[in-house]
Amino acid sequence: DALRLAVSPAGQMYFREPGDGKLFHLSCLPQNVSGKALDDILIGVQKHINLETGPLVAAVIGQTREGVQIFLAIHHIAVDVVS
Repeated sequence: DALRLAVSPAGQMYFREPGDGKLFHLSCLPQNVSGKALDDILIGVQKHINLETGPLVAAVIGQTREGVQIFLAIHHIAVDVVS
């Protein structure tokens, strides 16, 4: 249920209704990306996290020059709820 958490513009925490938007964002890396291009993609993935409308989790997976990599970004509210 923590993935359905959201915060209203007034600052009130609530659970989004089932079917109220995506619970996570998932994308694929271009093949053999590395360096600054990889950094830019990973930063961009985090921009999919939205505390008011969801999702609170964003991930990217793909083959880089270093092998298969998974990057997972989770808003801390989905993990510890209290802060």
